[in-house]
Amino acid sequence: MAVIRLEYNESPVGVMFFNYAEAKKFSDGSTRQLIEAFTNFVTVALINEGYIARIQEEREKINNENELLISNQAILKAETQKLNAEKEKIQFAYEKVYQKMEEMIPRATKASYYAIMQGVSHDIRNLLLGLNATLYSIQEEGSPPSVLKKRTDEINASVKYINNLLNLF
Repeated sequence: MAVIRLEYNESPVGVMFFNYAEAKKFSDGSTRQLIEAFTNFVTVALINEGYIARIQEEREKINNENELLISNQAILKAETQKLNAEKEKIQFAYEKVYQKMEEMIPRATKASYYAIMQGVSHDIRNLLLGLNATLYSIQEEGSPPSVLKKRTDEINASVKYINNLLNLF
């Protein structure tokens, strides 16, 4: 029986046993070279086996990570679709609100215009009533010229104010 230590970079990686049925002498150089070549082959195979095992572990990890990424990608795609659907709903709701606002603006403008016209109409009515009262007081009294001048100026101012209000609209 022959035992040969298997080394790689001066580190033991295993032991190889040769079992012969009869005693052998390894004085022949070619037989010894053959055994050394075979032991080197086995050494490389053992070292490679370790590398192969690590490569397979790494491949397994990478495959698991890829499966996780694919799963996450599918989840993200589904979530993106949900978000896009929600976005479309929000856009539709926004457009409805915007349309309602567009419809309300003329009404609000009409209401504001109506309120302004009511105020102007009220001012004109009050001025006309004041003119009527002034004219009535002029007719009733035999007023002196200074009072008549004052009343005429009031009437002229009221008429100008009414005219300005009417020109606005």
